[in-house]
Amino acid sequence: HKTSLIHQNIGLSLCGSFLRVFLCFFFHVLNPMLLPHTQPCAAYKRRSSLKLLFIKITILPFYSNIACIDHSEPAMGLAATMAHELGHNFGMNHDAGERNCYCKSKSDEGGCIMAPATGKPFPRTFSSCSQLDLEKSLEKGGGVCLYNMPDVKTLYGGQRCGNGYVEPGEECDCGDIEECENRCCNANNCTLRHGIECAHGACCEDCQLKPLGTRCRGSASMCDLPEYCNGVSPLCPPNVYLLDGSPCEENSAYCYNGMCRTHEQQCSSLWGPGAKPAPDICFTRVNSAGDKYGNCGKDLLGQHKKCKPSDVKCGKIQCQGGAKQPIIGSNAVNIDTNISQGDGRIVLCRGTHVYFGEDLADPGLVLTGTKCNHSKICYNRQCVNVSVLGTVNCDAKCNGNGVCNSNHNCHCDEHWAPPHCENPGHGGSIDSGPIRPSREFILLIKAVLCSSQRDEIILHSIIPQYLCSRR
Repeated sequence: HKTSLIHQNIGLSLCGSFLRVFLCFFFHVLNPMLLPHTQPCAAYKRRSSLKLLFIKITILPFYSNIACIDHSEPAMGLAATMAHELGHNFGMNHDAGERNCYCKSKSDEGGCIMAPATGKPFPRTFSSCSQLDLEKSLEKGGGVCLYNMPDVKTLYGGQRCGNGYVEPGEECDCGDIEECENRCCNANNCTLRHGIECAHGACCEDCQLKPLGTRCRGSASMCDLPEYCNGVSPLCPPNVYLLDGSPCEENSAYCYNGMCRTHEQQCSSLWGPGAKPAPDICFTRVNSAGDKYGNCGKDLLGQHKKCKPSDVKCGKIQCQGGAKQPIIGSNAVNIDTNISQGDGRIVLCRGTHVYFGEDLADPGLVLTGTKCNHSKICYNRQCVNVSVLGTVNCDAKCNGNGVCNSNHNCHCDEHWAPPHCENPGHGGSIDSGPIRPSREFILLIKAVLCSSQRDEIILHSIIPQYLCSRR
């Protein structure tokens, strides 16, 4: 993740104007071109307080980089802003008064990081609400983008032994000599001690490599895939998940960026337990208005767009039930719309509007990848065929014995071998590593081999790497 910093030595009026122009340009010009790579966060200084503008409900791979305005000379000010915006990416909402959050730091000590506005002294701690928000986000699979190692070639300060990152030419790196607590690594020259196989990683245990096929990372959600040790590297393979557009929730929804996107999930995120999507008539009536309360995003001029009849399920999310007020922060308000049906019944539609500024992304809009009709998903505020993601053609090459992962490679079911799941094997993929067969399966194959010489083909095609392993 790279951070772009624009150092600001200009007045408030110019800064505010700059932010508006930049954010409008970003969302309407850069954003469509740069996905899946960028996300802005913005902050501006007003006297001694810092107003924080942007919020995102979940951490997503296509919102991974951050562009910030450096609002002050001290590094602590920028660090507090970065922590606040990253907190939003991890599902943390503002510490609004009605949430009754516990903050161990008093206001004159800086308070907590996720306060709606901060000032000097700058905050250094997270509140109890932030901790709960993080737990809920991770439980939903919101942390999948954390599983991949950063590119060590782009680390600030350049390569050196002792920075804690294993870089080209190093066998290990446990930090400076004074702080190293890893008995497998020589801290003075970043080499492994004599007779040691590894020092770091999820596939390293007691300075030895874990056996081939050992699971090193489980599935974070129904749209995520597990990874396995390859018996050679101490690192768990990079995280992969189901290809965008793969069915989930018993075929009632689709995966997108490793998460199962549903209107139900989004209503729960906005309104809390008990919330559910409103009837279709709510989406139709509200989102055909084309105002800040009901729309399908904005056009290039920054004006709200009316939703076409076919796209209304991709505009503002409409819910029923849940809390009296949105649970995403004090700057979010509920928008209740009563719609009279032909039989005289009144339908309550609940939307939300968040006061962040006219040029900022709206967390009350339906998320990209959400199912909006049969075989269709929301994409660029339109309800389009899921085939636009290329899932159908990819799954076809897995011969009915696996699914496509996010690298467009087959993740094979148990008993089938990658890369195309057409030959016997133990599942997994060329990206996530092979699945280790069960002990019962190994004993069964050994029994067959011992009883008949005609099964030599099995020995050479299925299990030699497991029967001949050191453990």
